[in-house]
Amino acid sequence: MPPANEIALTNILRPVSGCGLTATDSVEIEITNFGGVSQSNFMVQYSVNGGAPVSEMVTATLGTQSSINYTFQTPVNLSAGGAYTITAATMLAMDADTTNDVDSTSLNSYFSVNTFPYSNSFETGSDWLASGDASWEVGVPTGFVIDTASDGTQAWVTDLAASYGDGINAYAMSPCFDFTSVPNPFIVMDIWYDIESQWDGAFLQATTDGGVTWTTVGDNNSNGTNWYNDTSRVPVDNGYSAFGDSWTGDGSVSGVNGTNGWVTASHPLTGLGGLGSVQLRMVMASDAVTNGDGMAFDNVMLLDSIPPMPDPYYPIAILNTEDATTGVADSLGVVAFTSGTVVGIDLDGNNGISFTIIDMSSSTQEGMNIFNFNDVSGYVVTEGDSILVHGDIQQFNGLTELVPDSISIIATGRTLPAPIVVTDLDETTESRWLSIPTNWVSLSTSGAFSSNINLTNGIDTITMRIDSDTDINDSLTSSGMPIIPGDTICGLLGVGGQFDNSSPYLGGHQIFPMRWSDLSICRLSTGIKDAGVSDATFELVPNPTNGTFEIRSSGFNNSTVNISIRDLSGRIVASEFVNNATSNFRKSFDLNEQAKGIYFITILDGENVINKKVILQ
Repeated sequence: MPPANEIALTNILRPVSGCGLTATDSVEIEITNFGGVSQSNFMVQYSVNGGAPVSEMVTATLGTQSSINYTFQTPVNLSAGGAYTITAATMLAMDADTTNDVDSTSLNSYFSVNTFPYSNSFETGSDWLASGDASWEVGVPTGFVIDTASDGTQAWVTDLAASYGDGINAYAMSPCFDFTSVPNPFIVMDIWYDIESQWDGAFLQATTDGGVTWTTVGDNNSNGTNWYNDTSRVPVDNGYSAFGDSWTGDGSVSGVNGTNGWVTASHPLTGLGGLGSVQLRMVMASDAVTNGDGMAFDNVMLLDSIPPMPDPYYPIAILNTEDATTGVADSLGVVAFTSGTVVGIDLDGNNGISFTIIDMSSSTQEGMNIFNFNDVSGYVVTEGDSILVHGDIQQFNGLTELVPDSISIIATGRTLPAPIVVTDLDETTESRWLSIPTNWVSLSTSGAFSSNINLTNGIDTITMRIDSDTDINDSLTSSGMPIIPGDTICGLLGVGGQFDNSSPYLGGHQIFPMRWSDLSICRLSTGIKDAGVSDATFELVPNPTNGTFEIRSSGFNNSTVNISIRDLSGRIVASEFVNNATSNFRKSFDLNEQAKGIYFITILDGENVINKKVILQ
């Protein structure tokens, strides 16, 4: 015989995961009376994410051995996208068994997106949510194989620090996309996988009916880039698809390998254009034994391709390679889309653009110069913008560049890559963000406009290009101290460039500092090399001096030398070239109008720098 008073909360019927949840969603529960007495006027309650409970009285009569559904009068606010836990309970006085009075359910309120292009690299939060078996995580990857994000530090991975689990069906769920005004949506994302070959698999699916049915996006032979590489058994066994097209591979089957790093995958979302409610999910399905490091994705973009994209998308690493013998771009004439983050400024201050984008999807810097004589798509170059660019690959004096006909902003405020530390410039530094921390002595004088400054470390010579569109010339001019021969550049940041107007295009490499703060100038350098003249053949007379002194020499190594004089602050007080310098000569200088103190004499003899000092009494 059942106890008189025994009711239970047997199910939480609503809310459920979905798109478009609101601030007035309902909580509906199922209550069953297992006791021998009808019940009414008893309390029930629910809470959200452990918050304050909402309590109400059920006034309806619940007969013995029967169930009723009760909808709370107080709605639940699920308008903010995210994961929620609803806990509900019955509270019957003298209940014989309280262990069945409480139940909980977890659900996702999915974000909604109706503005395109869409982009998320998950650095400041994720609008994708985990579902299904516990596996997918967003954060900093630290796995044995998958150990970085493709853009920034955050990515979605089946397990951030370990291999994926056995026998899982796990989902990373996208926001709900409104493609009403997007006739030809197209997805681009970076992926990295290490998955048991031909058994376990990962794949992308889409639903248009709120998750009732799901369809796999594309197959091994569809029109995509890096879109599935084989078939695997578990997706077939688990009913996801007929053939199991998926990303699968860890090398355990010959020829079926993982990506060994980040690659960019892209595919049209065929049949989904124009629909008002579309959701995607990245699926990871595994069997009961053997697993790899897992599946990861990052830097997801959904593009509004109106009209349909006629040209392929390639990451910069595919487009920027050059022939090692001729220096000619391998992709010369190719028309394609690519994307990257703007580094630096627009070096064409007029009607036109010239700037650099860098892509980190391969985990290393891959850069491309973007150039057009005219402005494109009204785009204003802004450092940190992530942009999608369409155009053709051309080359100018050895520099590979993309000439765009369209530019669209994917995201703003992206983190710039760390500069690559180099000690010289070559083909590998072209269109990369660089740091040269070692000392290089100037062999040239900066001008009022754009100028090339040749720098030497005593062995090699490189060219620093100061572009008039940067603030560097203004800063040098306002300080009254241009860069002159003998100055040491003791720290330098910039974008690698090239200007070589003859084949093979393997020389003429440059570095373009983008702003005044990219330069560290150590004035009054001690020099790199001795000029090869002794104190006996080169002297300052008289030294100390009361105003006028002579530089006397029996001859330098080069017929023309540059002589400059600076005060202790680095200000130039005199500078001129002396011709016929290989023979005996005397050159007078007058410091009578200068303040008493120490002055530094710098003589540039070819690539040799000599520094002396004279005392004005």
